[in-house]
Amino acid sequence: TSFIGNVKKASIIVTCGAPDGNMTFASIVARFINVMKMYKVTDVSGFIIPAANPDTVMDSPFTKDCLEGLSFQFEM
Repeated sequence: TSFIGNVKKASIIVTCGAPDGNMTFASIVARFINVMKMYKVTDVSGFIIPAANPDTVMDSPFTKDCLEGLSFQFEM
């Protein structure tokens, strides 16, 4: 079992203001995914939302597409 309980699915969501943030933070997301797998979380996904404005990020079509693609329900 995992020290974080019976969690089997997780998603890592990173937002940043940089337009090229997906290139800048990809290695960080990959590391988080590897750590989660190390603790036996079997289904881990991750994505980066670049050029995110805190006031409008949840209204972005890209954000909505990413959240809809998660394999579990996400409350907005």
